[in-house]
Amino acid sequence: MNVNLSVENANKDLIKAFKNMAKASGAKLTIKQDKKMSESLKQTIKEVRQGKVEKFKDFESYKKAMDS
Repeated sequence: MNVNLSVENANKDLIKAFKNMAKASGAKLTIKQDKKMSESLKQTIKEVRQGKVEKFKDFESYKKAMDS
């Protein structure tokens, strides 16, 4: 029997748990990571590399800037 499972936002611990469960049951496990970035993430990375970011000393400074 084949089962396809898609998990979003999986961290290393979850992947390790799936691997251990597959090993314990004698099942074959294939993991494919989707390395495709969203357009908004690509844009954010581009802006950071170009220095188009605002830095704040603390959360209160950030909050004040966002409220104005």
